[in-house]
Amino acid sequence: MPGEAALRTAGLTIECLRRAAPDSADAWDRDWIEAIARVEAPGAVVELHGPWLRGVELAAFAEAVAVLHHDLRGSAHPDCLEPGLDVTLQAGTLGQVTMHVAITPDHLTQSHSFTFALDQSDLPALLASLRAMVRHFPPVSPR
Repeated sequence: MPGEAALRTAGLTIECLRRAAPDSADAWDRDWIEAIARVEAPGAVVELHGPWLRGVELAAFAEAVAVLHHDLRGSAHPDCLEPGLDVTLQAGTLGQVTMHVAITPDHLTQSHSFTFALDQSDLPALLASLRAMVRHFPPVSPR
């Protein structure tokens, strides 16, 4: 599954590897995904590894990006419980999209933020990647 369940856009890569607790009797535990997030920009690389993402968060982000792509206004973000990664896509007035990324492997001692310029033409590939990730790791627990 690695590679198939991945998102790559601008300087952000997210790769979903496996369920963190696939055999758990609790749906809440089964929804967590072992994932890697990597942000690269000139002079900086920051990575986050571990079970910081849930299937329900991934699905909600895909839905928000679909709305952003359709309306070309507003914003979309994954609204993760864990503080390791926050991504906000903000539509501009002329079809541009700004992606703000805050990432940290240790939220108690570090903070890293990046801003990338995208275009509305980048949204279909981003959405397709998110939908593929959701197919591989569908939500197990309710929000």
